[in-house]
Amino acid sequence: MVAERWPALTIRQPWEWAVEHGKPVENRSWEIKYRGPLWLHAGARSRWDPAGALFPLVRSAWEQHVRRIPGWPGLPSSDVEIGRKTTLMPFGAVAALAELVSCHHANRGRPVPSGTPCSPWSVRWPSRSRAGGCSACGVSRRT
Repeated sequence: MVAERWPALTIRQPWEWAVEHGKPVENRSWEIKYRGPLWLHAGARSRWDPAGALFPLVRSAWEQHVRRIPGWPGLPSSDVEIGRKTTLMPFGAVAALAELVSCHHANRGRPVPSGTPCSPWSVRWPSRSRAGGCSACGVSRRT
């Protein structure tokens, strides 16, 4: 079977894992013009984002995920605890197929105070663009 030639988006872990498991937005400092299927590529283990592991929605989703694994109480702590040592999430590989359905600047078209994210999953990063803020791109996992 030949893989489809769709674009790929590299996302650092644990954010890629979160998108794969229901996080509906991916935050970028730039807007993506493309819409349609795209491969989610999990960043390398060395590019782990410790802030993602501390993000409450990621931690909660991870804890629920681990508890659904049969025999989870017997798993090594390196797998149960969210971190770069886990073997329960991919690193440096294409992990999932998603659908990029929208992308907007976090403040574009929304009368919200500066600094207010457009989604509980949105994270405001210092921007390199003149407009400031982040771009939130709507993604959904394809089955």
